[in-house]
Amino acid sequence: MAGGEWEIPFLCYITYNQGASGLLFIFSMIRYGVLPDSGKMYGAYLLYDLMREFFSWIQIISFLSFATLLSERRVQFSPAEMRHTLSPERELQ
Repeated sequence: MAGGEWEIPFLCYITYNQGASGLLFIFSMIRYGVLPDSGKMYGAYLLYDLMREFFSWIQIISFLSFATLLSERRVQFSPAEMRHTLSPERELQ
């Protein structure tokens, strides 16, 4: 079993860059006994894809809940704010 072989900087890098899905990926690897140097992934890839899909749905639901809340409170944005937020240059950054 595997938890001890993971180094702290590596764990911090994954969790910082991948967020909660990265953390759950690490836990799933430890759960399935995957060693970081063995390359034997067993079901961890499938589990990671399922968790990533789950978290993407959570993000969508959270966004829709936030949008509903804004519409209920009748929050309006000026055209200048919308133009700045949705500009193509901002998407490239």
